[in-house]
Amino acid sequence: MPATNSADAGVRLLRAYLDAVTLSEALQTRIWHAAELTLVHASQAIFFTIVIASLSHNLGPALESGASQAGLPPALAHGISSLPPGAAIFAAMLGYDPISHLIAASSLATLPPAIASRITDPHFFAGLLAQPFVDGIRIALLACVAMCVLAGVTSALRGSDRHRRVAVQPTVGDVAVVSQPMAQTR
Repeated sequence: MPATNSADAGVRLLRAYLDAVTLSEALQTRIWHAAELTLVHASQAIFFTIVIASLSHNLGPALESGASQAGLPPALAHGISSLPPGAAIFAAMLGYDPISHLIAASSLATLPPAIASRITDPHFFAGLLAQPFVDGIRIALLACVAMCVLAGVTSALRGSDRHRRVAVQPTVGDVAVVSQPMAQTR
C-alpha cells in the first residue's frame, strides 16, 4: 500500500509540474509581448518628449521672428509666439492653421491686405514651424544614437564569456503519466 501512495504522489507531482510548465510558457509569452509593447511606447514617449522640450525652447522665438519678418506689428508677433509647442505639433499634423485664431479678426482687418494674405496662407504656419521642428527631431535622433552607443558599450563591457556560461536547457518532450494514456497529437 505505501508503494501505491508513493506512486500516486509522484503522479500528482508530475501532473502539477507539467501544468505549471504549460501555464508558465503561455504566461511568459504574454509577459514578453506586453514588455515589448511597453518598451515601444516608452521609446516613443521619450522621443516625442525630447522633440517637445526642444520646441518649447525654440518655437516661441522662431514664431515671433517669422511673424515680425512677415510684417506683423510687434504686439501681434509676440501674441503668436505664445502658442504651446504641443498645440503647434498637433495643429501641424492635423493640417490646422492656428494663426487665424491667434490673431483676432478685428486685428486682421487693420492689416494691409498683402500682410493679411501672407499670414493667413496655410503654408505660413508650417514654414514657421519647420526649422524648430527639424531641430527638435535632430536632437531626439542624437539622443537615440547616444543611447544606442551606451547600450553597445554596456553590452561590450559584460564580456564575451557570457555566451559560454549560459547552459542549454533540455527541451521537454512528450511526457505521459503512467496511469493515463498519452493523447495522440498530429
